[in-house]
Amino acid sequence: MYSTVRDLRHRSVIVLEWVGNAPDPLLLNKRMMNDGDAQLRGSVSIAMCQIFWHDHPETKDAIAECMFEAVIKEEDPVA
Repeated sequence: MYSTVRDLRHRSVIVLEWVGNAPDPLLLNKRMMNDGDAQLRGSVSIAMCQIFWHDHPETKDAIAECMFEAVIKEEDPVA
């Protein structure tokens, strides 16, 4: 997740997308708010939604707050 190699960061996001649990949206939010790669930030937002939709409805409020913050901050249409 914290690698300088983009591909490794992207792969870690995909892993969390499928096996993530309730604490992971906060970890993903750090990546979404701070990664320099717009496409990766977009992938993080999808991963956060997948965590919610796949048996973790308790993450709804945290994910909604993270997404709201990211939408306001994001300037790149690719993300």
